[in-house]
Amino acid sequence: MWDLIHALFFDSNVVHAMAKGAGEGQGNFLLQMAPFAAVFAIVYFIMIRPQQKKQKEHQNLLSSIKPGDNIVASGIFGEVIKVKDNILTVKVSDDPKINIRVGLNFVSEVIRKDGELGPEKEKK
Repeated sequence: MWDLIHALFFDSNVVHAMAKGAGEGQGNFLLQMAPFAAVFAIVYFIMIRPQQKKQKEHQNLLSSIKPGDNIVASGIFGEVIKVKDNILTVKVSDDPKINIRVGLNFVSEVIRKDGELGPEKEKK
């Protein structure tokens, strides 16, 4: 066992035989980069693309909010009274004087009239 280790690491003939000369065995650059491209493609299709799709759907949801919609914003349930720029006035109580202002980006869900969460979509 020790002879094998000594031969592999300390014998200069073995080390020189294992080392490649300059310019020898460089291979094709594209073949060397193929594993990196494959890993990037896998990461893109498993992680990045679904997140971008989810973010686009959320932006569409936020842009479709109108007065009368029921929303969940930062855990607070309420009905949208007014939409102005990126600020929503939300009714959170039966008392008409109790309204809060919420930033549009803090809306996490829109509750449809039938009680389900999410944007209204046509059934196929």
